Amino acid sequence: MTCKRLNRVFRIVALSFLLPTMAWGQTMFNMQRLACHYSPDRGELILAMMSMSEQTHPKDNFQFRYELEVLLEVNAERKSLVENGDLRIAVIGDMVREVDRRHTLFRFNLVMDESGSIDNQSLEGARKIITNFFERIPVSYQAQIIRFTDSPQVLTPFTNDRDVLLAALNQPRASGGTAFYDAMDQALTELKQAEGTVPLQFTVGFTDGQDTTSQRFTNFDDFKRKVHMVTRNEQMPIFLAGIGEGVNHKLLKEVTGSFGFYVPLKSIDEIENLFEIVANSIEKTYIISIPISSTHQGLQTVYIKRRKSNGKHETIQDVPLSPQCVP
Repeated sequence: MTCKRLNRVFRIVALSFLLPTMAWGQTMFNMQRLACHYSPDRGELILAMMSMSEQTHPKDNFQFRYELEVLLEVNAERKSLVENGDLRIAVIGDMVREVDRRHTLFRFNLVMDESGSIDNQSLEGARKIITNFFERIPVSYQAQIIRFTDSPQVLTPFTNDRDVLLAALNQPRASGGTAFYDAMDQALTELKQAEGTVPLQFTVGFTDGQDTTSQRFTNFDDFKRKVHMVTRNEQMPIFLAGIGEGVNHKLLKEVTGSFGFYVPLKSIDEIENLFEIVANSIEKTYIISIPISSTHQGLQTVYIKRRKSNGKHETIQDVPLSPQCVP
């Protein structure tokens, strides 16, 4: 697939991810909040913000990271500006050196359908695409491999060792039914129970058939409610692809809800689309660490600002905080 078509696919899917945030009161669309965490021990608010425009793109506008400042608004009377020098700003896409493996900025698991409906040649092609994905992405991650047929199998712990991940990825294939619901539930559970706070966590999954063998859920609605509750409360987006005519794309898109990406594919040979979207999202994500003091208790909104050459500020993105992020 050409880079031009991949970029077009990414823009279309990214827009579908962005639109639901309108309900959160955001009035600009230069950056998308993926997650936020408040650490009272460290006195920090950490935002994971994905670029959604050329104005904030870390490669198209490299200087933006040095112009970025934030305005903290508790209420109309209580506002304070945090200048660039007092922020810690990292772009995940910059973390490509071996020394950067010391830092864990994102954690994810990969949920793979290996049911009998996927032929060996197609599965082998998908594994090569996933191998290229692991070789491409920034190295500041922890990742985990989960596959499913009649039931989910957790093949690795969360690890930064690419050799361990690729060995698990290329194990002799399984075969059987489709326990998609149980596998996704297992993936979210693994992320919730993982040790240590990481700025960004998410799940990547794909399936080519209707669920046939899950034991944890009696119907789709129960599964969807559980997924929406966990992804919202824990701020863990889902990147999901439904493959072929054997899936109900409308229902699968409901799994990601307003907090994830859904990619409909005609065949597993197109799985590169999914992983291109994930890689693009990671590479364009800023991790912004903001010092918080007692004067910021009850903080409601963070405004991402750009200090212009004349010293004045331009508002780039307003970020209303969800309850779990409020100091």
